[in-house]
Amino acid sequence: MKTFAMLAAAILAGVVMLPAAALADPRIVLFEHVDYRGAKIVLGRDEPNLVARGFNDIASSIRVKGGTWELCEHVNYGGRCIRVSDDNPNLVPRGFNDIVSSVRLVRDRDERDWGRDRDRDWGRDHDRDWDRDHDSRRADIVLFEHVDFAGDRRELDDDARNLVRLDFNDIVSSIRIRHGVWQVCEHVNYGGRCMTFDHDVRNLVDYGFNDQISSVRRLR
Repeated sequence: MKTFAMLAAAILAGVVMLPAAALADPRIVLFEHVDYRGAKIVLGRDEPNLVARGFNDIASSIRVKGGTWELCEHVNYGGRCIRVSDDNPNLVPRGFNDIVSSVRLVRDRDERDWGRDRDRDWGRDHDRDWDRDHDSRRADIVLFEHVDFAGDRRELDDDARNLVRLDFNDIVSSIRIRHGVWQVCEHVNYGGRCMTFDHDVRNLVDYGFNDQISSVRRLR
């Protein structure tokens, strides 16, 4: 009886009783490392340029606190985008680690989910497009800034004992090998831990070698 009286009073007062979660505005939290670790940034509105927030190409995991959000690899929602509505402890499997540059809330749930379609089709077509665009210059080894052969790159035919000089130190996340057997090392002048590859590597995270390469040389 008491509960009924309280509900009636709320209705008469024009109050709609909702769970606490429903009252909160949608938010998304970007984390620097996988498993929600490291530095973080909380967003409650569209952010077209994470460079201005000091969080560009940093996010490796996310928590979603309501709503559906679109993550894009370039500022102003350009480039490849994906949509998320749940927490994700590791953006690496989606090929979106350390490449998010803009974020926005998806407001129209009935809108065609082009972001999801692009994410699905990109993996299928990317290799074909990359080969077509580079037929005229097929370097022996190509170092990429992001996983899945994305982002900035450096094309090499010879040894590079110091990637600092190429402005590409501790950046490489994937590798294309066209010819030969190559050794990649964590320090300049082929120092520290090294690994040898004779095939493409889509994701150096799997080898514990992401963003660590400082020198490269051909073995044969």
